[in-house]
Amino acid sequence: MDLAIFQPGPMGLRERMLGIHIEDRLNYDSASNTVYMNFSGMRVRDEADIKMIVDAVDTLLGGLGKRVHSVVNYERFSCDDDVFAQYIDAVKYVEETYYIDVKRYTSGAFLRHKLGSELAKREISFEVLGSND
Repeated sequence: MDLAIFQPGPMGLRERMLGIHIEDRLNYDSASNTVYMNFSGMRVRDEADIKMIVDAVDTLLGGLGKRVHSVVNYERFSCDDDVFAQYIDAVKYVEETYYIDVKRYTSGAFLRHKLGSELAKREISFEVLGSND
């Protein structure tokens, strides 16, 4: 039996039940030379989360020796405000290191605006598409 049942405070059941390991969120298709990143429902809380994402991308794409197309799903994605700038810096690193081009998708208007604004400030591809696009 999980000892968290007997501890005070939240058990983090949502994260436990809905959490997807980062390695399962990234998929490279060699036929189309495209990496698919499913960040749906992901929450980035701290620098450790950012490092985990970057390390997983480096592991997947670092050995290819070529740039790839990228499709990123940001449905229900969130990033805590105190690490949002660091997350955007990580996005810039990944794009400059690995991407030919990228399409980012979310139906959330607020996230689309926030991502688009911050990516544009750092001169990162900022085409963030919604469900109507």
